Amino acid sequence: MRHWTFVCVALALILTANAGNLNGDPGKEASNDKIDRLIKQLGDNEFAKREAASKELDALGEKALTALRKAAATNDDLEIRRRAEGIIRSMADRAAKKELEKFQGSWALVSENADSARWTLVYEGDKAQAYEGGRLDNKGVLKIDPSKIPKTYEYTPSEGSIKGDTVLGIYEFDGDTLRICYVYGSSNKPRPTEFSIGPKGDADLSVWKRKKN
Repeated sequence: MRHWTFVCVALALILTANAGNLNGDPGKEASNDKIDRLIKQLGDNEFAKREAASKELDALGEKALTALRKAAATNDDLEIRRRAEGIIRSMADRAAKKELEKFQGSWALVSENADSARWTLVYEGDKAQAYEGGRLDNKGVLKIDPSKIPKTYEYTPSEGSIKGDTVLGIYEFDGDTLRICYVYGSSNKPRPTEFSIGPKGDADLSVWKRKKN
């Protein structure tokens, strides 16, 4: 009798586990249903409901990003597409501001070349300045997009030796090391997609170390 009771309990546990596997993650499904409902609500007739849905989706952040991108690209309702695009932009702006904090401060170029090692980059907010041997060489505005893979880097000098050109690149951080692979816009070369100079010298790769205060 005790043996039979043990078998019944074990069988019940197996069936329960299998049922759980078949049902998936209820929490995730509920979350997806909520996101779908909120996206539909972006096109509600009542302005207050549209606004409430926009704020809630924005607060969900990355959890809602895939569904928002799909809605912005394919939804038949113009209001839903417009609001989805706006939420995506808001998320991207917040992510970029947070990521920009990593750039702040001074960076020294890592190189075996003594002349190249004289270069320093200084980031203050979205402003960047490049110094050679302590002398300002160029400065301008930095734009980044951490939502891209790889993350993109765009620097537009407003004055200095490369004024009027644009540096198009990708970047990545590894602690206090910053790697930037880039081309100049005037070269008409495509933005790099990997951190490599390439067999034909299609892009430049620079490695920077954060300067300690």
